[in-house]
Amino acid sequence: MLRKTPLPLGAVARLTVNAPDVSKVPSAAWRCTVIVPDVTPFVIACGTDETTEFVRQAQILWDAWSEVRRPVDGPLFIPGRDHFTVQLDHADAHSDLTLATLALF
Repeated sequence: MLRKTPLPLGAVARLTVNAPDVSKVPSAAWRCTVIVPDVTPFVIACGTDETTEFVRQAQILWDAWSEVRRPVDGPLFIPGRDHFTVQLDHADAHSDLTLATLALF
């Protein structure tokens, strides 16, 4: 079951993609809500060709959701991929991304 709740304000404020007022006005965090799993595991993956900000945000998400994050030993960093190409690894039945995703079921 998924429920819509905001990230803790501190986490939202550290995500630089958000408007600057998020760090100053707590109510602004509600405009930046995300779907947060209650108990359903999910894969946190990021391509190694991403900017440092994407990599940093993947680590923030992994750190924040210890009960449901997969892989359990850290975010999955996929060599040679970015947010436009990382999903292409699902075409390979033996890729780390596909195996991590299938392990959820």
